[in-house]
Amino acid sequence: MDSRDPAIGSFTAAPLALAESRTGQQVYDCTCIVCHGSGDLGAPKYGDEKRWSKLIKEGLDDLVPMSLKGIRAMSAEGGNPNLSDLEVARAVVFMANAAGSHFAEPSEAQV
Repeated sequence: MDSRDPAIGSFTAAPLALAESRTGQQVYDCTCIVCHGSGDLGAPKYGDEKRWSKLIKEGLDDLVPMSLKGIRAMSAEGGNPNLSDLEVARAVVFMANAAGSHFAEPSEAQV
C-alpha cells in the first residue's frame, strides 16, 4: 500500500534519536536529581546560586565536558550511560539556568 494513501494519511517521522531525546529537565528529573537535588557527594544543589556561580563563570565549554567525563565524585554522564551528549548538555544548562545563568539551549552541532 502506498504510504501516501489518503485512508492512511501522510506523516513525516522524526529520526529515532531525536524522538527519544530528553529535555534538560527530564534528564535532571531522572538522573541528576539524585545528587544535585540533595547536594549528596558535594554536588552543587539545584538552584543554589552561590555554589553554581563559580561553575557558571567557567562556562559551558568547561561544564559540559566535565559532566560528560565525570569530575570528583560525579561519574561520567551522571552515572547514566544511556544519555546522549546533547541530553547531558541540556541538563547542565537546565541546572545552571536555575541558579542564575542565562545559557541558551545547546544544539547538536555545539555538542
